[in-house]
Amino acid sequence: MHKPEEEKNMDSPLVSVGLPTRNRVDLLPRALEALLGQTYKNIEFIVSDNASVDGTEEVVRSFAARDPRISYMRQERDINGAENHEYVLGAARGKYFMWASDDDWWDSRFVDTLVQVLEKNPDYGVAMSYYRKRFINDANPRTELVTHNFTHLGHADLFRKYFRGNVTPIFFFGLYRTDFLKKVFRRKTPSCMRGLMLTLAEIALATRSYSVPEFLHEQSQDGRIHIVRHPNHPYTAGELDPFAMTRFVFKTPWWLFTSSAIPLRRKLLMLPFWCMGAQFYRKKIAAELWRFLKFLAVPINQKRFHIEELFDRWLTTVNYVELRNILFLLRRMAKAERKEILASLWMRKQKLTGDAAARLEYLEIELRRAWKLRA
Repeated sequence: MHKPEEEKNMDSPLVSVGLPTRNRVDLLPRALEALLGQTYKNIEFIVSDNASVDGTEEVVRSFAARDPRISYMRQERDINGAENHEYVLGAARGKYFMWASDDDWWDSRFVDTLVQVLEKNPDYGVAMSYYRKRFINDANPRTELVTHNFTHLGHADLFRKYFRGNVTPIFFFGLYRTDFLKKVFRRKTPSCMRGLMLTLAEIALATRSYSVPEFLHEQSQDGRIHIVRHPNHPYTAGELDPFAMTRFVFKTPWWLFTSSAIPLRRKLLMLPFWCMGAQFYRKKIAAELWRFLKFLAVPINQKRFHIEELFDRWLTTVNYVELRNILFLLRRMAKAERKEILASLWMRKQKLTGDAAARLEYLEIELRRAWKLRA
């Protein structure tokens, strides 16, 4: 006698879906509807609310009242996005785990398809489908189709792609073997430029990645700059480091050699590819050093670098190199000028709202931290 399809599904391995969120009450219902509509039923949903103030709690609790598979946790303070991702992973009990973004969407067959792939291919630690990239909060809203073919790539080849940054980071949102992923995240998320790519490079050396040639996922790409979207995230601080590229290149071998997830022979395999990658970045590293020396040689004062002009550039540019330069210049201002800078910053912030105010808020926090001043 055959079991009903749903009953057979409940006998399948438990899948944990971790959904970290903060102040996305407008987009969260769409994501939850797609997740609850999965044909694969043996799922636990772990929602971690990062101290939202926009009604997120009420939305999640209303969904939890409909479906007991949802567990809602609320952080009492605003922890950064990286810690919130790690929190939901730590709470996972399933054989498989995936992160779900609060502004994404999934085909109803997404989880079922990826579970079948990993069940049939024990050598693979992660699987991910093709996806559609939907641009939101962008001057040019659009949707793009994105494919990938990692199934037959060796560890070294995939590592090289992540290290050079010329490949999609979408596998971060794939389906993982939970035990493997928890081993990778025994350490805190690397706080450097391209920290996500560094994590994925570690995963590439530790396991194999399976590409599913079906469009089963839609990822939302927020057009707003990172300092507005995720001001507390380690990646944001890493991007604004004046030596961002230098730190990324030279942190990579140390990070990978100290990984408990990568076998020793693959750590050694990584070295020649890292050397080639370092050569690839040599001009950018030299440019960072040259900018630093050039700034040291120029006296920093308000006559040469007008404060209001720097604020204007901070509010308008989306170029991280320019943002690094502005932050570097302001940090080097003499002590006598710092109170005037903060007063000017405060006055301008009172006149602004939304993303512009968020940009100045981030700038003030960074300057107070650099100058060791209390808020």
